[in-house]
Amino acid sequence: MWSSSIAYSKSNIFWVSEPVEPADGVIVYGWGFVPKEEVLLWSVPDDDPKTGYAPFSFPNEKKVSLSPIQVSEQSIKFEIPAVFPPGIFGVEIGENRFLINRPQIEWCQPSRLLPGLKQDEAYPGSELCLIGRNILLSPEDVQKLKVMVVPKKGTQPTFLEILEAEKYCCRVKIPETLPVGEYDLFIHNGHGGQSGWSEAFLLRVVNPTAWPSKIFNIKEYGAKGDGLSDDSEALRKVLKAAESNGGGIVYIPAGTYRVGGSFFIPPKTLIEGDGTDFSWLNWPENEPHGEEDFIAAALISSGQFALEELSIRVRNAKRVLVDRSALGDEELLGNAKDWEDLSVVFQKKGPFSKDFSDVFLRNIRIQFLPFYGYPHGSVVNSPLWKILRWGLEGVPGVGFSLALGSLENVEISGCEIIGCRQKAVHLKNGRITQNSFYNPMGAFCLTEIGGERLFVEDNWFSDESTIYRRLAPLRFMYVAHNQFSEFGRGSRLAMSIDLGLPMGKKKTDPLAKIQPLKATIAGAEVIFKEGNFAKDSLVDQQILIVEEDNKEPLPRKVIANSEQKLSLDQGTSLPLNKEIAVYFLPWSSPFAAPVESSEASETKILGKNVLPSLVGLDVLVVSGKGAGQLRKVTAQNSNAIRVDRPWDVPPDFSSLLFFYQWEGKSIFFENQAQDCRFLFPLIGFAYDVLFDGNQLRRSQGLIAQGGYFIQWLNNVLDVAVNYPLVENRELLRSRIKSPDFGTLGFFVDQKMGGATMIPFETIRGGVMRSNRLAFGQRIIVGIDHGGESASTQAVVGKDLLIDHNWFEHGPVGIEIGGGIRQAVLRRNLYFDIKEPLRIKEKKEIVIKD
Repeated sequence: MWSSSIAYSKSNIFWVSEPVEPADGVIVYGWGFVPKEEVLLWSVPDDDPKTGYAPFSFPNEKKVSLSPIQVSEQSIKFEIPAVFPPGIFGVEIGENRFLINRPQIEWCQPSRLLPGLKQDEAYPGSELCLIGRNILLSPEDVQKLKVMVVPKKGTQPTFLEILEAEKYCCRVKIPETLPVGEYDLFIHNGHGGQSGWSEAFLLRVVNPTAWPSKIFNIKEYGAKGDGLSDDSEALRKVLKAAESNGGGIVYIPAGTYRVGGSFFIPPKTLIEGDGTDFSWLNWPENEPHGEEDFIAAALISSGQFALEELSIRVRNAKRVLVDRSALGDEELLGNAKDWEDLSVVFQKKGPFSKDFSDVFLRNIRIQFLPFYGYPHGSVVNSPLWKILRWGLEGVPGVGFSLALGSLENVEISGCEIIGCRQKAVHLKNGRITQNSFYNPMGAFCLTEIGGERLFVEDNWFSDESTIYRRLAPLRFMYVAHNQFSEFGRGSRLAMSIDLGLPMGKKKTDPLAKIQPLKATIAGAEVIFKEGNFAKDSLVDQQILIVEEDNKEPLPRKVIANSEQKLSLDQGTSLPLNKEIAVYFLPWSSPFAAPVESSEASETKILGKNVLPSLVGLDVLVVSGKGAGQLRKVTAQNSNAIRVDRPWDVPPDFSSLLFFYQWEGKSIFFENQAQDCRFLFPLIGFAYDVLFDGNQLRRSQGLIAQGGYFIQWLNNVLDVAVNYPLVENRELLRSRIKSPDFGTLGFFVDQKMGGATMIPFETIRGGVMRSNRLAFGQRIIVGIDHGGESASTQAVVGKDLLIDHNWFEHGPVGIEIGGGIRQAVLRRNLYFDIKEPLRIKEKKEIVIKD
């Protein structure tokens, strides 16, 4: 949790492991703690919160003094007294005073998105979801919950109706009569009296953009809807009429409309039927005889459209619904060749705006059935093999039931989508709720989602799914109450969080490509067989080098180039005089640098080779004084930078800064999965992620390869089942190794430091509390070692709290590998566990079980 919300006064504290209950352990992150530090605690009374915040007085006569469990210069661990009632707790450590369990709003979003909305905006009459920490400390508190808004240019509060609430999310009603404008939004979780109000969160109340409302009935343009007549021309005419009107409502009355070819959905147009069981758009279902029978896409768009209350059934197509934003992403990634046929279709519509936004898919059914029927004769000679490989091989650019790219303000709700692949990635202010995604079409079928401020709730995902990114970081995601099952093919991963390599700045030039170039390597130089690059045009470009006989990519950075030669930075040793493939990634390399000095928001970087384009990047202190703080660079003058807000703990000469685009700040709450390898495997480096109340059965567990401030709370893992490692044929998808047991915790790849270009400890501030692990499941923190304990001289992770977990029926309870420091194990329970603790090095590890 960020310091801006927990600090009661000027403080050197910037992260606390929340939420906590009485008798729970706590990690506090900051600076300047001393070995004999005294911790003072208060139970903040649950008085009347009234209509505004008032500071807690920290009365001397009601404090409880205790000794910490473990102290280092930058962290302190202690226990909340068991005699305290649940609620908000006051803490004093030295000169630092702050509150624990005080609610915090991190972002918000209406439950129904309308055109023109931006992030953290609502409209009069909307139902607004508030997402954050400590929203509800227990279900019994829902009647005490309060939410209010105060105008920025006023003082009179308006209390909002609470519609429903849970631990990290609350839904409220914005009054129809609330004037548009800017408001301070506050929430109170029922504890702490006036001190329990959250800090103000900026909410903008706006009027949504109105699309044309003229209705265009397809039957008035000649459609029969009898399932026999060809209604293609009528659909084309009605869409053209809406386009000429600047948008409108294309009405598809109940019926079955046979259509063929590709159709463009005009901007600001809603295509609406009478329900998914009653209004059908059916493309030809005859058996294909050649590639010419497959259209590029059934429906294409360029943002600003909606589909509601109808079904779409397609057989002979390469794709069903594709927005221009998805094609634009692929072009930027250098994959345009895989989408050439679709580009031709879009070109016929002329130029498109690149400001993609406002896509709403509500209560629609997409049935993409390219493999309907059986192959005749030789399988490899059938058209389906040439186009889609019968789903047995991954074919880039085709097989999508749905393809959405870099879009803002997107809602997919109440839909049933069946087919090979679905993609809705790089979304901003996106909402994916109450859908079913079913991928029964082959080994290379999956659902991909991702973005920033992404609300994913009450969905069913069949087979493999992933939260994935190429061009934009994954941030502020709320993933709750989803079901994952029916894993019959692929790698059996339930919503893998695939961060991969840390991102520098996004590239916009045509050299940012995933398609490889052939080359040979000599020392630290790469020599291309073809290519004509401008001198030093690739400096700071991040690349991956792949040997033909080695699937593990080697990441490197270009430091100079000529027309056909690259000079690379130092790093993992490279093969000599071998044929290689070079992949150019769509972002620059992250940058690490030591600190010369810091004060307030100003920091001087040590060294002469400071990158000149750090503005806009995020900066994380990864070691030394102030490690764990995250800021954004807002200005730069040579080796001096300014960040967006003052440092809580100013870095000094001992500190190392890492410049990149941070990813994380997300919540995964009460999801269920069964018969998968892993649920939410976090691949890469994340910041401040919480997994709470998730349930897995017959799986290999919940793991992360690394990250800062990662918490697993109240998860249930029943029955460990081992699934073999599956070779991943897509280079940029990270491989997840399969242990021979089930696990929760940090499972660090031995090659992670080199493979992800992270030059520091990969774990900091991890919490595993109140989890239940049974029948072969264990908690693990350490390096992936293939079943054998691996030794390491490096420090892999710091500051762990393994607290109040329940283990039953298994060979091992808790396993901690080498290189782990400053860990506390306390109040864990073991039943029928052969080896409760397996610890490689007990240095700086406190055991209080």
